[in-house]
Amino acid sequence: MKKLLSDTTFTGLSQLIASLTQIVLQIFVVRFTSKQSFGEFITANTIENLIEVIFVTRSGDLALQYVGKYWIMGDHLAAKICANRIIKLDWIVNFSIYAFIIVGSIFLSNFTDFNPIYLVGLSLQIPAQIGYGVYKSIFISSCKIREQAIFEITYSFGNLLLCFITISFLGIPGLIIAFVISAFFKNYFARIITCQWWLPVNYSKETWVDKENWVNAESWWNFSTHSMLRNTFISASNQVDILMINAFQGAESTATYKVAKSLSSLPVRIIAPIWSVLRPRLMYAYHSRDSNKILKLITVPAAIMLGFLVIAIIPIYFFADALIVNIYGRGYISSTLPFLILLIGTWIYTSVTAWFNFWIVISDQMRLGTDVSGFFLTSILILGIFLGRHSPVYMAIAVASSMIITSAMCWLFFLNKLQKLNKIKY
Repeated sequence: MKKLLSDTTFTGLSQLIASLTQIVLQIFVVRFTSKQSFGEFITANTIENLIEVIFVTRSGDLALQYVGKYWIMGDHLAAKICANRIIKLDWIVNFSIYAFIIVGSIFLSNFTDFNPIYLVGLSLQIPAQIGYGVYKSIFISSCKIREQAIFEITYSFGNLLLCFITISFLGIPGLIIAFVISAFFKNYFARIITCQWWLPVNYSKETWVDKENWVNAESWWNFSTHSMLRNTFISASNQVDILMINAFQGAESTATYKVAKSLSSLPVRIIAPIWSVLRPRLMYAYHSRDSNKILKLITVPAAIMLGFLVIAIIPIYFFADALIVNIYGRGYISSTLPFLILLIGTWIYTSVTAWFNFWIVISDQMRLGTDVSGFFLTSILILGIFLGRHSPVYMAIAVASSMIITSAMCWLFFLNKLQKLNKIKY
């Protein structure tokens, strides 16, 4: 319990510092650059983030499933071979994607008001993070949650300081350079730190070759494909409601809805670190086929979080108007009702059911993850078009309903899979 509380505290602190440094950096950029340059940067950064999430997260998913599985089983030779295989794939995939981005940027610049140099520069973060998914998975597999939090806090402050320096001299190009340098050194130091946690393994050349042939015989194509599809659906789900409300209602309604959506995600950040801390325990419980421990690790925190929502929603309801007026001004008081609706859906989907995305990776249920994230995106589109088009309130209802329905599906699928695991065990 002492370690759990310590890990939770450090993880929560790292996420808080990451959020605060991003806000401070955004204010600094706005003050030291022109509105035109900042707008071009935001467009390029949004595109780069979408691509990075799809392909860099794929590497992390592979590492959690395969490196993590063998690490927990105590087979560090197989884990090492898997890690090498993932890093080799990263070299091929990440540089291929970067080449595609260069060509795509030139193509887009001929048809739209778009700065290709910004995207090409920012996208250097993708090859700069070759192998990072492996190193990040080792933090989790070796139960080094506090060390990971300290590492991420150091990175947040280092990145902020570097950005301050480069923006002061070079403006937006300096910010892009800082992002790429920070990504490279984050990857480099993650590798240096995690290398010390590999246990020494005695093996002959023949043993290595035999184990390598055995590991490489397992196809990762299906896993990788579903990882990329799932991350694409999730990224699209996070943006499509904003695009729809803008298309149907215009800029003012978009601003109202965006404020409500941003605020609804803040309380979740307070609770979310507990799921990050529980990841190593869930990995060990799953690979040891301890279904009772898996059930306890997921249901107990989820029930507590649901209880927090029931208790907190009443005072939040009474103080929401004052909160929004004090932060954003009286012009945004119409964001109150959408905020309350989205808060309920977001809390259930990203707090009570936050374990799902990690569970499908370690349990090799990537097809299920693709189906669920695809359903989530589809439900937002359908409800958004037929219901959410009328106002920010109705869009909030559409999105919150999709979150609640999808969360219920996640729980049903989980309990069904856990029942099958019990049958296999006994």
